[in-house]
Amino acid sequence: MKIAVTGASGFLGKYLVEILTSNEFQVKALSRKPRISTISNLTWIKGELNDSDSHDLFLSGCDVICNCAGEINNQDNFKSSNVEGVKKIYESSIRFGVKLFIHVSSAGIYKEKFDGSIDEGHGIFSENSYEDSKVQAENFLLNSSSLRTVILRPTTIYGPDMPNESLKALFKTVLERKFFFIGSRRVISSYISVKNVADAIKRVIERNDKVCIDDIKTNIYNISDDVLLSEFISIASEKMRVQAPKLRFPLFIISLFLWLNDHLIGLKLPLTKSRLKHLTKKSTFSSEKYIKTYSWYPPIPHEETIGECVQSWFKI
Repeated sequence: MKIAVTGASGFLGKYLVEILTSNEFQVKALSRKPRISTISNLTWIKGELNDSDSHDLFLSGCDVICNCAGEINNQDNFKSSNVEGVKKIYESSIRFGVKLFIHVSSAGIYKEKFDGSIDEGHGIFSENSYEDSKVQAENFLLNSSSLRTVILRPTTIYGPDMPNESLKALFKTVLERKFFFIGSRRVISSYISVKNVADAIKRVIERNDKVCIDDIKTNIYNISDDVLLSEFISIASEKMRVQAPKLRFPLFIISLFLWLNDHLIGLKLPLTKSRLKHLTKKSTFSSEKYIKTYSWYPPIPHEETIGECVQSWFKI
């Protein structure tokens, strides 16, 4: 089976290419820059998501395409890369007879829920232009019916080379003994290892007979590995060889302090209202639908990935 991968040199894409080639799939990888492969079952194709002409070599002969490409930083490119790019590569996939289109979206598009479980039927609400571009891309795919399509919505993907440094900053506060818990002991951490997401994509490819359910062309799945925040922080503390933090403040006290700071004091603090929401939410993302369909559970434990992050970031 021949697999096409967009965003192949990006954070998730490179792990996906690695796991696919190591499992003896034939892989074509799209890159804006010329690259030479030393692996016999990997071919790099120079091209771009929005350049239909470059899709000829890339998609020719491929059975499956995995779209891992996407702009996460430059909001000027959100629409062109995350929306128009998806449309272009989807249309090219139809032209070249690709049988399965796998699209990596984001669990960040769900309407905020402070407590309870969030499944695929939960409401959608985009808080920013990045999330809005993800919603637009999904709507396009949901309204198209030419290809069997799987949309995956992973929670926050993490690993040693993740482009966002928010988790590194969080671990640093633990290392410097500045971290404290806020509110309930049932607060949830919604991180998933990049290796687990790559493995979940591989599973979809391996079990492509499960793609169509009840004759629905496009299916959506959450991919999560949620644990209690206290457990996540405890693992990080152990890996960094520091005592796990125990201090905990009521949510209303921290909220009041942030309000006073915003309106009266004006200090520059690492803890913002947005960050406060993430550190106090008790909602979980349900992967039950995916687990039931593909008989899959995250194979890489948080202990392993957190250990890799700590070693990379702090040389411990």
